[in-house]
This record gives sequence, structure tokens and C-alpha cells, in this order.
Amino acid sequence: MLTSSINIDGNFIGIDRSGTTVLPIEQEGIFTSSSAGVSFIGNNIIAGCKELGLQHHGHSTTIFGNRIGTDFTGTVSRSNLVGVHIGVESHSNIFGGPLPQHANVVSGNSFSGIVVDGFDNVFQNNFVGTDITGSHAIPNGFHGVENLGGNNTFIRNVISGNSGHGLYVAYPANNTAVKGCMIGVSAFGNVTIGNTLVGLLAFHAGLVLVGGLGGGDANIIAGNIEGGIKITASPNIRLLSNSIYGNNGFGIQRDTASGGERPLTVNVVSLEGSRVTVSVQASEVGEHIIQVFTSSACDDEGAGDVQELVGQIKMTLQDAIPREISIALWRTILNTETLTAMVTSADTTSPFSR
Repeated sequence: MLTSSINIDGNFIGIDRSGTTVLPIEQEGIFTSSSAGVSFIGNNIIAGCKELGLQHHGHSTTIFGNRIGTDFTGTVSRSNLVGVHIGVESHSNIFGGPLPQHANVVSGNSFSGIVVDGFDNVFQNNFVGTDITGSHAIPNGFHGVENLGGNNTFIRNVISGNSGHGLYVAYPANNTAVKGCMIGVSAFGNVTIGNTLVGLLAFHAGLVLVGGLGGGDANIIAGNIEGGIKITASPNIRLLSNSIYGNNGFGIQRDTASGGERPLTVNVVSLEGSRVTVSVQASEVGEHIIQVFTSSACDDEGAGDVQELVGQIKMTLQDAIPREISIALWRTILNTETLTAMVTSADTTSPFSR
């Protein structure tokens, strides 16, 4: 157990110095206590652990450049039982970082890649379920990421190729943000590396923001084998600007406890030149954002996928009376393309229009 301030850098843990042959460890590869005061954990190879590769209970730690569940190349599985656990009292950590060399590879583990119980953590530019290039699957044996903590942010991660859900957000998670991630596709979004179950599952979760209005906020959620986004008993899920397409089964599916039958709906009425008319029924008074997307196909439930954002408008709705709204589009719509609309309030987003 580490109990004083220390940096953990450049170690071969559970693997020989060649970085290829596993030397099994019976418990965790790295364990940090809440009082450790570890500044950074970087550039380590952590493999062959029969429990967790990294069990982190500390705070304000930067964790970067590690291979957790692979060999030194980041291309071959050398599994731990679970890749990473961020403990319930662990907060204000940065896992990854803004530069390519900060990326952690958390792939090839027998169970989930990353399990987060802590809060106020940022996960940025990591590869979870793929190799270091983000172009080939090295599946984690269950979910890519399990987020059960509060105020955690996921930015520009590749979460693809996992044997369970890509990203699983569940109670007591709240105020989760997912921005600029590739879920079910490669790092450049051009190759399908689907997660075996759903790309993103929100299960009894608090507020989750998927996407946003800023440059680079949109996620690509595509190619997942059992669907794109599934929302269960989680009414406060906001979806903005994302590309959600080419998933088997459905793009977005939500149960009635998550607003599947709430009167927040939008439908495309007509297209005339560079303007589209949509019919909107609000579920609450206040500001709403209506976004219009193109796609070349519908999902398996008959609703249009959303692939390219081509128009949007912000407006304040004063009541729940259905109304038609005209929106200017940013480009000409081709005959082969389908238009799909979504409307987002302060705390939820409608299903795809039909």
C-alpha cells in the first residue's frame, strides 16, 4: 500500500521487461490509498493481475500513457481481471489528457475495462476495447466503462469492441457528460468496431448529457450490435448534436419511465427548398433546442437515424400545445437522404422523429 506522495512511472507490472510475457500477480498491480497523495501514474505496463490492474482511491492524480491489459505495444491482450477501478472516495483525477501521448489503453481485460465509483473525474483521449491506434478491437470481456459516480466527464475516448456495453451509466451516477467520444467505431469514425451489446446504456441514472453545442462535443455512436443508446428508468438524458447511426436494432430506445411516452415529440412535416417544417409538442415550458439531421437510412424500429446535423433552432415554448416551426437548413438535402429531427428541453430529449 502506498501511503506517501509518490510518482509511479515506467514500470513493468505483471509482465517481464520485454513487455510481452505475463508474470502473474495474485492481487492488484497498483493499489493507491485515499491518503497516498500520488501525483501521477504514467507510462506503466500493467498486465496479468488476477484482480485489478489499477485500484485507485487517491485524488488529484494524473493517470496517463499506461497500457492496462495489453503488452507494451498496446496491440496484444495481456489481461487483468478488471482493468481499472476508481474508488468511491476518489475524485479530481485526470485519466488520460489532451495530447495523444496521454492516452491510456485499457483493453483485453477479462471483465470490464474501467469501473468508476468516484466523482469529479475527467477521462480524456483513452482507448477502451481497442488497440493503441483505435483501429482494431482488443475486447474487454464485459463493459468498456461502467460509470456509477457523480460529475464525471468523458471526452474524446474511443470505447469500442467490448464484449458488453460500451459505456454503462447507472445509479447512483449523476451529472455525467459524454463529449466527442467514438463508441462502436474507430478513432477516426470510419471503421466499425461495434460493442457487443449497446453503445451507451443509461440504467436508473441521474442527469446525463451526451454531446453538446460546442465544437467537438458531438459523439459518434455507430455499429453497435444490440443498439445505439438504450435509456432505462432514466428520464433526464439530454442528447445534442450526436451522430447515431448504423446500429443493429435501434438508434435510441427508451422505456416509459424514461419518457418513452412523454409528450416531448417532434416530427418532420415538410421540406421546401432550404427550409424544413417540423411539428413540436413540448413536455414543459422553457427553452428547447430543435435539431435536424440527415441520414441515408432508418433504424430497425422505423425511425430515422441521425448522422449529420444540418440545422437547428433555439426557442422558448410557453405551453404544451403542438405547433409547427420552420427551420433553415445549412445545405441542400439530397433525394437519397432521410431527415430526422430531435427536440431537447432542459432535462430530456425526444425520441427520433418518424
